[in-house]
Amino acid sequence: MGQLIPRTLQRELVKLWYFVSRGMLVLIILVVCFFIPGLNLVAAIIGALWAAGAWRCNIQTTRQTTTNWRSASCAAV
Repeated sequence: MGQLIPRTLQRELVKLWYFVSRGMLVLIILVVCFFIPGLNLVAAIIGALWAAGAWRCNIQTTRQTTTNWRSASCAAV
């Protein structure tokens, strides 16, 4: 149990760094594309797709937490 917490925190920090670094890259590309005529339409579509992907990751994380909580409470009963 003592090794589980640091390993889990490290894994979550790696995932967080992955999404933050990719998010910053997409943000920089979108800001540049918004100032180029014609590409600003493409930038809006890319931004919407990126937001949809972030929403999907959020729902997945919430579902995983809820599932773990339910299984733990059922095991205790």
